Amino acid sequence: MRSAQSAPVILLAILLASGCAVTMDTTAETPLPMATGTVGAANEGKLVVVEGRIVGDIADDRPWGWKIYLDDGSGKLLVFVASETGIDVSRLRPGHTLKVAGISARYQQHVELLPRTQADISPP
Repeated sequence: MRSAQSAPVILLAILLASGCAVTMDTTAETPLPMATGTVGAANEGKLVVVEGRIVGDIADDRPWGWKIYLDDGSGKLLVFVASETGIDVSRLRPGHTLKVAGISARYQQHVELLPRTQADISPP
């Protein structure tokens, strides 16, 4: 059991397509508000926040995590919830509106948003 005084400190390292590594402290910055369709190369590696509806089914991609698509009307965005984050996605359903903060990233050809902790995913 965790005491009320101990808050988790999480560091996240991302290897960008350029080969540069970015390390983020979860308390380092305020997320930049963005539309789901504008998350991409111009803000890769930055902490951003989006709000949109879950479109389509939540894809179980374990052992790596879950894939959730959000859309605010500006375009779909893949939110990849890594298993290591401990984020509980069991109550999320298509049609739910979510506010998600995370690191703007790319995996192969896919733009994605990487939430870091449960606190990064909430109803608006």
